[in-house]
Amino acid sequence: MKIMLLAIACCSLASVTKAADATAGSLHPGLQHIATKSYSPTMMDPEVFANVWRSWDKPSRDAAEKASEKARREMILKRYGLVEAPYDNGGAPLGFVVQKDGTYAMTCLICHAGAVAGQTVIGVPNNALDFSGIYEDVAATITLLHGKKPGTPPFPVGLLFLSNTRHPESVQFPEGLLSISRGNFNSFTFSVHFMSLRDRDLNLLDKPLDLKPRNHYLDPPPLWNVAKKKAFYTDGFAAKSVRPLMQFSLDPSFDPALFKSWEEDYKDIYAWLHTLESPKYTGAVDRDLAARGQQVYAQTCARCHGVPGRGGEYKNIVVPIETVNTDRGRLEGLSDDFKKHFSGSWMGSYGETNITTHGTGYVAPPLDGIWASAPYFHNGSVPTLYHVLFPDERPSVWRVRDFGAYDHARAGLLVEERTRMPETHTLLEKREYYDASRDTMSNGGHRFAEGLSRQQRLSLLEYLKTL
Repeated sequence: MKIMLLAIACCSLASVTKAADATAGSLHPGLQHIATKSYSPTMMDPEVFANVWRSWDKPSRDAAEKASEKARREMILKRYGLVEAPYDNGGAPLGFVVQKDGTYAMTCLICHAGAVAGQTVIGVPNNALDFSGIYEDVAATITLLHGKKPGTPPFPVGLLFLSNTRHPESVQFPEGLLSISRGNFNSFTFSVHFMSLRDRDLNLLDKPLDLKPRNHYLDPPPLWNVAKKKAFYTDGFAAKSVRPLMQFSLDPSFDPALFKSWEEDYKDIYAWLHTLESPKYTGAVDRDLAARGQQVYAQTCARCHGVPGRGGEYKNIVVPIETVNTDRGRLEGLSDDFKKHFSGSWMGSYGETNITTHGTGYVAPPLDGIWASAPYFHNGSVPTLYHVLFPDERPSVWRVRDFGAYDHARAGLLVEERTRMPETHTLLEKREYYDASRDTMSNGGHRFAEGLSRQQRLSLLEYLKTL
């Protein structure tokens, strides 16, 4: 099967820029682990990555073939929503680590790093990532170049488990297994699957447990807010501690002793998370309007979202689902059976970690750096802060026009809005759109700004840019 996703973090925009010429050895120990060690199986090698374009549709393939090597690499990065690492990464893009044998393994930064307004930010949700696309194309390219199915040496990542093994020459993952739109991930399917294969001591079972998995799609949270939080994840089901960070690396190819030995590394990663700060807005701000917005925030938002800034009061409030009324998919996506098994296992320190078995709502997150973390809500269904504040104007279907751009007026993604899905001919085309009518992808709820005037909402929008 496959990968990673340790819940990892970020640095400020300034820190990332400063680190652009850094070597991995000069990084914080937590980030250094991520940059130099693999906590997921091999996915591909440099040859596969450089030739992944050969698996594309003919027009795209022809364009890549005619391009220079540099331009072709840029096309590959853009197609999958990847960016170059802001430190020496051995030729691999950010989100991958080069292993001792030269092959690439994914890291948490595949989902937890990306570009905002043209700048690389570690820890921001990767809203451009085509998670399904990169798996499909890597699997097809491995077969094309090596005449062997993925899942066999030197490519042990278990793509065969996920893909259509009857037709390895045109691998197609079941729609929705990994993602159904860019930047939106069915990430917990891995944790649930991994845990179903393990007993409480993480030994592999002869027969998988039925932990009642349900697909639900998430927008990774901005991880610079970890220092303020008392629990991980949108519903706050796991009290903040080291081991819950590790669950996405519990691939069945790793034996329990090896996996548990990584806890010391994760302690450094956990510590690193607590040092991180949100990126600063780089656009122009109407300071008078923002000052009025700060007053609106204090009167209407602070009671749940807390006081912005390092050290600002934050109460970690869980808002009942009946109150916030956003999509229930995440709340119902992890079964009580999964949480009980997780809690009673090594992952939950055999019951010592506080695990909320039956959630009642979603944690109102801190809003530090909120301008940079579009799209919004736990499922990434709302493209801009303007649409958060003006719920009646939220588009039913939207597509990002340019992931390198930023909508400064509305604070968020620059999108093309539609009332319904257009006709698409491939899953690749379909994943370019976010369709709020799909299961677990609703953009309803969080209508708390309705009691404010239009001018109050616009002042609040301006203030949120400054956080």
